Amino acid sequence: MTNDEDKLKTLQAQIDALKAKTEPAKGDGTTADSRAMSVGMRAGTELVGATVGAALIGYGLDRWLGTKPWLLIVMLLLGIGAGFLNIWKLTQNQDAPPSEKKIQDN
Repeated sequence: MTNDEDKLKTLQAQIDALKAKTEPAKGDGTTADSRAMSVGMRAGTELVGATVGAALIGYGLDRWLGTKPWLLIVMLLLGIGAGFLNIWKLTQNQDAPPSEKKIQDN
């Protein structure tokens, strides 16, 4: 019986060692996946927010000035461009270590 118990203990030690290698470290509570998801969610919010905001401004100006639908179209295109510009700025230097990232004034 002791031979089987020794084998089980050895096997359990090997399993624990493999788990320690494959599981992410629990240092600061954030993993690369959660950081990537955060950047993705922010990018989506930037694009939708800029587009919707500009479209609402264009719609309001069209109603006020009676230029339907031209200002809506122009502002919608500007909003989409601004959203993509914000995403481009957001994704610059994402792979660089925190000490090398550029400081951006937002």
